Amino acid sequence: MDHRAEAWYRRRTTHWQEWPLDRLLELKQRAGAQISVVIPARNEERTVASVVGPLHRALVADAPLVDELVVIDSDSTDGTADAALAAGAVVHRAAEVAPELGAYPGKGEALWKSLLVTRGDLLVFVDADLTQWGPHFVTGLLGPLLAEPS
Repeated sequence: MDHRAEAWYRRRTTHWQEWPLDRLLELKQRAGAQISVVIPARNEERTVASVVGPLHRALVADAPLVDELVVIDSDSTDGTADAALAAGAVVHRAAEVAPELGAYPGKGEALWKSLLVTRGDLLVFVDADLTQWGPHFVTGLLGPLLAEPS
């Protein structure tokens, strides 16, 4: 690897453990930032609550790091929307967001349409089907964004 690329990589690579919640809250306040977490989902009734629930508890209810937790439901035919709502998310059906732009069911549509219904300065995307994960996925992504606006 080129030495300049390697130096950049070392400077820009962090681990989630480097971003304790109290530091993130301080950085967020200093930046005056609003943070949105978006979870695109399609037929994820089985797992979505286990993603939304811990995020809501840890980063919305227990500590005010995340300002909005949004699930964009992409034409699910199961109880994904109800499960996400019960776990603490705001749920938007992708087909109902800017319907004049058409509907293109899938993750891509859910991601770009989330930009139309969220107010965050920073957005973090998390999959709805995660089974081996924790809220540190979100804090690990937010740390560098809050600490280094560039």
